[in-house]
Amino acid sequence: MAVQQNPTFLLREVDPSVVISQYLSGQFSYPTTKVVVNSVPVGLVEPVYGTDPQEGLYTVKDKSSNRLVMASTNQNRYNLYKNNGEKMPVGGICEVCGKEFTTQSLGMIMELSRVAIVDQQGVFHTLLEVWMDGCMDSFECALFATRQELSKMSQYRVCADSAERHLHELFQVMHPEQRDTLIPCNDPKLLVNKGGSLTYEQWSNRRHEYRETGHVIAIPAKKEWLRQHYGPSSYLMSSREPMVSKP
Repeated sequence: MAVQQNPTFLLREVDPSVVISQYLSGQFSYPTTKVVVNSVPVGLVEPVYGTDPQEGLYTVKDKSSNRLVMASTNQNRYNLYKNNGEKMPVGGICEVCGKEFTTQSLGMIMELSRVAIVDQQGVFHTLLEVWMDGCMDSFECALFATRQELSKMSQYRVCADSAERHLHELFQVMHPEQRDTLIPCNDPKLLVNKGGSLTYEQWSNRRHEYRETGHVIAIPAKKEWLRQHYGPSSYLMSSREPMVSKP
């Protein structure tokens, strides 16, 4: 049942009868000049996006015909490959360790497939076609990122369960002399540039692996006191027990 409510406004220290009598006696004057109000355009029109999934921003419709805006990652590298036919870009800044590099970039493997070709001499060769996401400077960083991603719930992952196996596979093809030696890098939070205590040389030393111990060094606890406010009549306005907090 709808209930209609009429709002009531109360003007303090204003007598409505006095205002009405002053209005009727002509005490209120009208402006002699025309008041011009410039309209300011407001950007209320939403940008229009296309429906091509190859674009960075595009729209789709759900089952209820609601328009959904989709945004893409890795769009620059995708455009580079689509427009120029180039492979994974060379150089960049590693998303794991933050190091700037100039070698072939790697990433988390989305999909890996084998393509059989025949050369001019009639010899069969197998090519690996790899789709990657991310920008890492080494297989170690790519493996660390892959395991971090696989630790998420399946509906939030960007790669399949086979991503780590495919990464080992690609590593063995590109580095046959180092078979079965691929291990993930140390946690990048140990790096100085990420708030840790290790230089890049210490962190990337393959002879040293840092494992989390679970030990926590707690700094002294901070005890908080709440200031009480008293009014003019010394009435306590608020009260609260002291709290003890730990960072």
